[in-house]
Amino acid sequence: MLKELLKYEGRKEANTGSPREIIKAAYTIYDFIDEDVWISMLKSRNDMTHIYNGEAARELVKDILNVYIPEFLKMKNAVLSQYGHILDEI
Repeated sequence: MLKELLKYEGRKEANTGSPREIIKAAYTIYDFIDEDVWISMLKSRNDMTHIYNGEAARELVKDILNVYIPEFLKMKNAVLSQYGHILDEI
């Protein structure tokens, strides 16, 4: 989603294949992006396949429920507010 929004805005950073670079670019133009949270999500996604410890898995679930889902909802509301009228075109 962020990459497509950056493309729509004509940002050259959208051409990168790096999720980290997409997040950093989105942070510079969208006030709904909390860079630290999104980088943490990316790290969690990368680490998730290597979690073999029950406590670490519980912590990840807690972060997903308490931090990541609210961040996605914040993004959803902001995107609908800013781009709702053209979402089918993007």
